[in-house]
Amino acid sequence: MNYSKIQKDDGAALLWVIVIMLVFTILSAALISISLAETNHAVRQERSTQAHYVARAGIEAVTAAILVDQSTANITTLINTPSITGDIDGNEFLVRVEDVNGNQRELKIVSTGEVNGITETISLTVGKGKSAFPHALFGDEYLYLGPAETKVYGGNVSTNIVSEEGHNPGTITFVPTHHEILYNANYIFPEIKTELFTEEIEPIESAITISIDEYTEENVVFIKTPFIKQSGQNIVFEGPGEIHLLVEDSFKLNSGITADANTEVYIYYTGESEMEIGGNADIDMVGFIYAPNARVRLNGGGNGNIYVSGSITAKELHFNGGKVTITYIGDSSTEAFETQYQPLFWSEGN
Repeated sequence: MNYSKIQKDDGAALLWVIVIMLVFTILSAALISISLAETNHAVRQERSTQAHYVARAGIEAVTAAILVDQSTANITTLINTPSITGDIDGNEFLVRVEDVNGNQRELKIVSTGEVNGITETISLTVGKGKSAFPHALFGDEYLYLGPAETKVYGGNVSTNIVSEEGHNPGTITFVPTHHEILYNANYIFPEIKTELFTEEIEPIESAITISIDEYTEENVVFIKTPFIKQSGQNIVFEGPGEIHLLVEDSFKLNSGITADANTEVYIYYTGESEMEIGGNADIDMVGFIYAPNARVRLNGGGNGNIYVSGSITAKELHFNGGKVTITYIGDSSTEAFETQYQPLFWSEGN
């Protein structure tokens, strides 16, 4: 028997065992390192998300303080405070308020949240008096734009509903395409200055033309009427200028609303019963509709189409009929409102 060959074979086998064990050791170390890295990344991501929501809580707290007291003195105090601090479950946020244009019309609220050494900074810009109608269409609690396609030119469709889950607003096409449906818009209905509406007219129950010249030599008029219950013919507005019409109790119009090219029409409905416009044909409507307490229902009737140039802001929106076309006019008057800060947009970082 050749013992020297056996010893040589045993030595080679031992060497291979050592090599294999070394490879496994390296692979195990690599896998452990990768696992630890992934765990650390997941922990960091979780803390980053938590820090984001801590920062958001800071913004919401300061925004609430602004909305409760919108006086110049309070806003000035907030702007001049270097940092406003607070915490959520022991996690701190630091907030500062910036005056964007130096006139307190637009404020940027910047908040940094920290969780276990991880920080996230976000900001919310709020504006005052830029537009009473910042959305092409707004439905606070309910939004349904009909079974056919809705085309929206130049604005967003918004709601204070928190998310789209369980909610079907219909088929909407935006032109240009960067506009969208905004959920959780945080829109606050501004108060109407009802004391401005000094011109009172009889209930509208038949064809009527409302002209600025009948009431004032100025280019703005504020008119109120108890109710509208009219069928068959449009309400016509003539300028030039702004016509603000306050309808107090009920609103049912089986036709449309038209205005000449030099007239801006604003209709405010303070009743709680449904505001209904349209009947069995196409609807043509010009102007801004504001119904904070009611559902606005636009009925195209059968396959009748709905055309709106302006904006509609309501507690609820419900459209029936054929195709809906909304052409948003963003530059609107704020004269009839107690202007207040509204959220404009969120952004990451400073």
